[in-house]
Amino acid sequence: MTSKIARAPDNIARKTLSVRHRLIRTLAPQFYKEAVLAISTVNLMPRAAILYIKEVMNGKKLCGAEIGVAAGVHAEDIMTMLNMKKLYLIDPYEPYVEVGRLHTDYLADKQKAALRLKRFGDKVECIYQSSDRAATLIPNDLDFVYIDGNHTYEYVKNDIETYYPKITDNGVLSGHDFGRAYNGDVVRAVVEFVSKHNLKLEIGSGADWFLQKGLFNDARALEPFSILQGLPRIERA
Repeated sequence: MTSKIARAPDNIARKTLSVRHRLIRTLAPQFYKEAVLAISTVNLMPRAAILYIKEVMNGKKLCGAEIGVAAGVHAEDIMTMLNMKKLYLIDPYEPYVEVGRLHTDYLADKQKAALRLKRFGDKVECIYQSSDRAATLIPNDLDFVYIDGNHTYEYVKNDIETYYPKITDNGVLSGHDFGRAYNGDVVRAVVEFVSKHNLKLEIGSGADWFLQKGLFNDARALEPFSILQGLPRIERA
């Protein structure tokens, strides 16, 4: 049986929690803001594409790009997990329509991303442009690209076709939300591309997809909707 004396420290901690929060927020507002941000968005498991890139690149210093940054949680994982020389982060942070839904909550994400990623200095370059425009501003020797922007079919298709040529041989093209979410638009765009070019597509946990440039598939054609039938419904967080 736990004694009242043993429980006393826990009781005191709970009762003084709000007071301690107010005190720190008043005396060290910037520290408090950064601490709350870090705790509220901690990501215990990096996405499968990061682990794949880490494995195939084998410690090489990397230059990569992410399309669709949002609050910068995944970008932080990339910078933490991979040996990055340069990461281009592409997000216009403006209202957009995605599979019939209007998104307007972008300014808070922009601020969170800037705060989260500032510790990486000039290894990170934010490009506040559309992915089409950004493609003209970054080099053509990327080791990887991660696509997580507008998930509407036409946008995913365009991002894949635009950025695949910008990846070096044996580089990795990857992305998120390969599943039933977004009406299966991501699945359709990805599978059409890999079928057309006979590329080997791999699917990882957390709805990640990835392929290595120059790694071809043994089977010729993949059917997007037959693949979709076998996938669980994965909703956007």
